[in-house]
Amino acid sequence: MSVPKFRNSKSKVRRRRSHHALKPINVVIDKETGEPRLPHHVAPSSTKKVKTDDKLAKEVVKEMKKKEEGDEKAPAKKEKNESES
Repeated sequence: MSVPKFRNSKSKVRRRRSHHALKPINVVIDKETGEPRLPHHVAPSSTKKVKTDDKLAKEVVKEMKKKEEGDEKAPAKKEKNESES
């Protein structure tokens, strides 16, 4: 087992430990509930439903399909009306 060759001075030890101090936690007050929470986190008592990425992706795809279907149907009706007159 290795043994240090020289003793570390007080200043060297203190400089090394300068980053060991505890830092204060950044806390934000939630606008909806008024409770403290960490930034970029959902408050524990929040009433919002948190969606997972998979669920969100599925919903986005469904919405896009509905919009595409609506866009395809809407111009077709307008074209028929224009062609009839």
